Amino acid sequence: MRTNILFILTILCITQLTYAQVLYSEDFNNLTIGNVGTDDTGTVPGKGGWYTTSHTNPTPYTGNNDFKIIVESGRGNVLQVTGPGVSGGRNVITLKNLGLLWNNRTAGNNVLKIEYDFFTGNIVFSSNSNSFWNQLGFVGGTVPLIIYYANAPNLIRVSCSTCTPPPHGVRDILQNTAVPRNTWLKFELYLDYANQISYFTIPSLGVSGTSGWFSSSNFSETRLIVETIASVQAVHKFDNLIISAVDTVPLSTQDFISSKFNVFPNPMNDVVTVTNNESINIEQIQVFDISGKSVKTHSFSNVNQVQLNVENLASGSYLLQIKTDKGIAVKKIVKK
Repeated sequence: MRTNILFILTILCITQLTYAQVLYSEDFNNLTIGNVGTDDTGTVPGKGGWYTTSHTNPTPYTGNNDFKIIVESGRGNVLQVTGPGVSGGRNVITLKNLGLLWNNRTAGNNVLKIEYDFFTGNIVFSSNSNSFWNQLGFVGGTVPLIIYYANAPNLIRVSCSTCTPPPHGVRDILQNTAVPRNTWLKFELYLDYANQISYFTIPSLGVSGTSGWFSSSNFSETRLIVETIASVQAVHKFDNLIISAVDTVPLSTQDFISSKFNVFPNPMNDVVTVTNNESINIEQIQVFDISGKSVKTHSFSNVNQVQLNVENLASGSYLLQIKTDKGIAVKKIVKK
């Protein structure tokens, strides 16, 4: 009962407390200026325990100079990664052995949060270049879940080739909104293990999105990748990487899901329709009264529109907690 009351009060007050346990933090200010490492094969760790790897075609390519700690005006030290100026080049900087930190998190903190600051830059493409990627690769086992910035279309995208349930593949988070150039942005990624949903948000732009769940539950490492599809060289910067274990996804991020749902009629007499136009599958709807008591629960088989019979409910206000394949939505209804 107490849990339900706390939940209902949280929604009604439009506020939410998130308890964060910081597992790893790096602002690069304690690392000396210059190359991060001396080995570009990813074998020997460099400064701060970071592994640097240059994947290029053709080889050989010496990439040690592409990973640097530099001074950024107004920020202090930041990480700078330069994309190799060769066709199909990829530079990868990896932080390994994070699984131990995650496995020793405080009980109940089952949402993995990865956040970092990224400078979008102002890349000029050559005539035969159509894309440049900056990626944050979350690696679970061998399966990456990636949030990345594709400079050519100037969009933030999410890629998860093996996420479940489908659809898989690339998804544009910003849709028709372009990313500002030459700007520092904070990216946030939430992996909700309890509900098996991935959330992405850029707080300063008011943008959020969701993806399916990745097939592996093991958190092993984080990779920052600069990749060039054609022969263009690009420079991007990173700062304030923080990896945390939190107890819940912030309400502002979950509001993205709620905004996709319509309930009608509202107020209603006996039946309310819950629907959306984006093929978000409804798995369960739980009804709470204003005291926080759960008064009705219905399960569904992945449909995007349902009719809920509420004729046995007393007149008054209720909250619908809608569990979907994209996250949790909350809508208020009034029974006449």
